[in-house]
Order: sequence, then C-alpha cells, then structure tokens
Amino acid sequence: MLRVETGHRFRHGDRIPRRGVVQLGLAGIASVGLTDFLRAKTLSQAAGFQEKDTSMILVWLQGGPSQLDTYDMKPNAPAEIRGFWKPIQTNVPGIEICEHLPLQAKRADKFTLIRSFHHQFTGHEAADHLVLTGHPGISGKKESLTSLRSVPY
Repeated sequence: MLRVETGHRFRHGDRIPRRGVVQLGLAGIASVGLTDFLRAKTLSQAAGFQEKDTSMILVWLQGGPSQLDTYDMKPNAPAEIRGFWKPIQTNVPGIEICEHLPLQAKRADKFTLIRSFHHQFTGHEAADHLVLTGHPGISGKKESLTSLRSVPY
C-alpha cells in the first residue's frame, strides 16, 4: 500500500488539496520509468561509459530586451533593423555583444550563444511554449521539436 503524507487528515468526501495531488502525480511519474532508467544506467556503467557533469542555465527574458540589442547585434544591418547601441568585443575572438554588457563580455568564454535556432511560428506565445516544453500547445499545431530547423548563422 502506498501512503503519501500530505500533512492533513481527510475524511471520506473531503477534497484533497492541490499540493497532495501534485505529490501523488510526481510519485507516479517518478516510478513509471525508474526500473528502465536504473537498468540503462547499470548497463552503461558496465560498458565503461562515464557520466559527464554538465549544467545549464537558460536565461529566458520574456518581454525583456531584444536579442538585436543584446547578444545578436546586427551593426551592418539597415537602420530600421539594427539597435541603438554599439557592439563591443568579448574575450572570445569574433564575438561581439552590446556595449552595456561589459562584465559579460569579459566572461564570454564561460557561456554559449545559440544564434541558429529557427521555428515556424509567427506568434511569441506558441513559439515560447514549444521551446520551453518541447510540445506544441497554444496554437494547436502539430509541430514538435523535430520540426524545428537549425539554420546557419
């Protein structure tokens, strides 16, 4: 028998609080593929594969400054496309970012800029949803991450 402690006592007919439902859902999701995950991990270790420590921070500036004003400046573009600010050189040869980001320019060797991402959506909400979740949803279209194309910068 599985018992999930939610910190509350319930009588028959009482509603389960949202936190209890989330705990139950997470417990179910975590247990579905656990045996397959552990089996795959054991097999990979037996085959000599080593895990690599990686981490990532996604900076999602919903409603923030445009990429044309920060990290993907187009100084040679026509005036109606390029931003107001000037690019400065980073500590990585060939990469320039906005003049208002000098501390990040000094640490450009510590992060990666992805400038080749492309999708077929025309609205920000549908594209944001797809990029953050990997699933279409808001627009109702059938696209997925596999339909996204990476185009050369």
